[in-house]
Amino acid sequence: MNAKDNPFLEDNTVHKRNYLAWLVTIIAAIITIFAVLYFFVFTPNEVNGPSMLPNYNNNDFLLVSRPYSWLFGSDFGQSLGIEYQRNDVVVFNDKTEGDIVKRVIGLPGETISMKNKNLYIDGVQYVEDYEILNNLKKDGTKLVNNGPSVTLSDTEFFLMGDNRDVSYDSRELGPIDISKIKGKVVLKFWPL
Repeated sequence: MNAKDNPFLEDNTVHKRNYLAWLVTIIAAIITIFAVLYFFVFTPNEVNGPSMLPNYNNNDFLLVSRPYSWLFGSDFGQSLGIEYQRNDVVVFNDKTEGDIVKRVIGLPGETISMKNKNLYIDGVQYVEDYEILNNLKKDGTKLVNNGPSVTLSDTEFFLMGDNRDVSYDSRELGPIDISKIKGKVVLKFWPL
């Protein structure tokens, strides 16, 4: 009796090949979905240093939404409501420091100044609704020392860390152009 006469003796190589092809297809689909999500939708970033204390700690891992970086300012992005708002936490790239996590303080077209550690936007004192740290005395050329005001262009943002006295931010770097912003932080995923 051979395999043609008895279905129980059927050759399993065809089934094994189909299973292997199915498995390869599933793995390829998972890798493709992950790559699309990583390169076009979300990317992980790490907080480096104490500049975002007390809201984000050193070595916290954050999930950053990329569509904000490439849809901001476009008609399509505006129709979807994709725009950076004051107090959004964003990641931008600095030539010397790499990726930096900061909070959006000033929006395009606004004038930012600081007097006696108080923040003013277009001449009106801004009261922040999140916890910030101002516990060290700073000297030098930071805007915190009653320096000149800064008026932002249509593509610039003023970014600051929540731990103001140790933060390396727009007070030293100047306004940050939209082209340097990688995206908006949407989630802290590690540690939970």
